[in-house]
Amino acid sequence: MENSLVVLPIRRSGGGGLFSDHGPSSMLHVVQMARVFADSKTFVDMKVSGGRSPADVLDHFDSLMGRYSPAAPPREEVRQFVRQNFTMENQMEEHEPEVRQSYSIDRG
Repeated sequence: MENSLVVLPIRRSGGGGLFSDHGPSSMLHVVQMARVFADSKTFVDMKVSGGRSPADVLDHFDSLMGRYSPAAPPREEVRQFVRQNFTMENQMEEHEPEVRQSYSIDRG
């Protein structure tokens, strides 16, 4: 799993990846509404922490939501969930750019 990008579905019942569901019980919605970060971009740029599978993270999220349902979890609980399951480390992986031949346009 090292150096790989994992797209984590936010709900088991929804398909299509991280942004497929914007409902009140979606992981993205819960983290954004808790205002864990000063901006709305940081969380979506994070990667699953090493050693964790997407299924493990979803189980942890389901457990968090189940403890507080139907209310939203407290901000500090959401912050702790994010710290335990996501990281910004190696967000931008080393990548060798593809070399392409350049062409000039004759406007003659």
